[in-house]
Amino acid sequence: PISDHFTCISTNAIHCITCTLCKKIYIGETGEDWRIGSGNTYETNQSHAIFNPRNHSHHNMTICGLSLHHGNTESRESLEQNFIFQLGTIPPHGINERLSFH
Repeated sequence: PISDHFTCISTNAIHCITCTLCKKIYIGETGEDWRIGSGNTYETNQSHAIFNPRNHSHHNMTICGLSLHHGNTESRESLEQNFIFQLGTIPPHGINERLSFH
């Protein structure tokens, strides 16, 4: 269950991006907000890196917050890795390219 409340300006969040074309998911984390558009870094850095190599675009994604994190960057990245492992988002079942352990 997701108990946190998310908006487009939520920061320090773990999020899930679902591709509406292939139905695969990507788990990510950011210390910044995750607004889409208006030159925001999320669109330029995350969606293009995730979807363009697969001939998909940010128009083919939905985003959902999973957890707001109040710790440091390393612990946020560790929580992201836990979600990747639990949800099985490494190819071929998901879009995350790697799983690393801290």
